[in-house]
Amino acid sequence: MDSVRCARPVIEVEGADEPIERSYAMALRPLIAGSTGFFGSVAVCLAISHSATTEHDGISYFSVRSTTLPVILLGYACVIIGMLTAVRRLPDNQLGNRLSLAMRCMPVLFVALLVTPFNKGTLLNWTHMTIGVSLALAQGVVTVWLCSILPTARVLASAALELAGGGVSALSLPDSSFNYLLQGELLFNLGFCLCLIAVVHAAATAPPPSDVVAWDEW
Repeated sequence: MDSVRCARPVIEVEGADEPIERSYAMALRPLIAGSTGFFGSVAVCLAISHSATTEHDGISYFSVRSTTLPVILLGYACVIIGMLTAVRRLPDNQLGNRLSLAMRCMPVLFVALLVTPFNKGTLLNWTHMTIGVSLALAQGVVTVWLCSILPTARVLASAALELAGGGVSALSLPDSSFNYLLQGELLFNLGFCLCLIAVVHAAATAPPPSDVVAWDEW
């Protein structure tokens, strides 16, 4: 079974060959495209509607406003299609299978967020928040795993960005005077995407066991 081994600051793929590396490279492209599409859609939504309410309600604000709903739906479609396309291209090895599991589950939670508008009553509001917290926890678990298999500066910096965003988001939820949920969510999701992309990129460019290269030399 192929796997990624990591020893600071070296990464190695056992039994790596060209088809496997190519599979990770092909999976990397839709991940980058999907993430770019999502954050691009958020930028357009901000240009359309940006206020204190936006910062208080976070990214979910854009999914309950008619002016921004089509744009944010396009953004979610980009990241969902990107993840599911990447899943189809990942190789059938230990790292690929675990990444596939994570990227199959998250689109389900993305859709669940969209179909539970928080402004349509208490039940949907709490359901939406529960789904959002579950998604954040799932992303956090995946990030911890990614850091454990590839603890390089690039991955750890991305994880630190995600952690900072999570802290800002957590502080914004209970305290109405600290309205930075939007910023916190953007930092959190950006950190997660960068961490995921960094690991897939590392697998795509991993040298064979006989020619291990330090991360700083890549």
